[in-house]
Amino acid sequence: MNRIFQTAASLLLGLVLVGCASPGQQTLQFAVSRIAQGDQPATFAAAESVLTDMGYVIDVSDPATGRIRTQATAQDSRPPSAKKTVRISGEAYLRRVVRVRVAETEESVNVYCQVAIQELDTESHRIMQQQTLTADRAGETAIDRGAATTIEQNTVWRTIDRDRTQERKILNAIGERVGAAPATGDSTSG
Repeated sequence: MNRIFQTAASLLLGLVLVGCASPGQQTLQFAVSRIAQGDQPATFAAAESVLTDMGYVIDVSDPATGRIRTQATAQDSRPPSAKKTVRISGEAYLRRVVRVRVAETEESVNVYCQVAIQELDTESHRIMQQQTLTADRAGETAIDRGAATTIEQNTVWRTIDRDRTQERKILNAIGERVGAAPATGDSTSG
């Protein structure tokens, strides 16, 4: 019976690890702006400039893929739509991360923007991990338990909401910077 439990636990752990190792993030929602007759390099430069002018610090900027990500900034309070979530500990640490993607199509340049509000979720992640790994595993080392990794590598952030108002402000500012009046909306691609 114990062997069956260990086999089932190993299969479950394997499925969890495969799910975690899949490339990229799952479908994320972005606000999107279509700039007719736009120029991708000029729009990309405008996006970087707008984010910097708004006080964001660029963490990743890749003109070849059209992707920009800002460094995380502290968020003061929980957004109203996220107040219903259940927390294990009482105190929440929140941050914002802005992702922008500029992609050229045949008829326009599309600008995707997401302002993700993320919650520090490391402790609940550790609790869930301990629950799934209840069996003592022979040969487990300190590195298997995360002892040889950095705090940044072990920190888990969970996206709990988007700041759609800020997304529209960013997209409108980019449109103004390139001399266009963009139409914005939500999209699940990007």
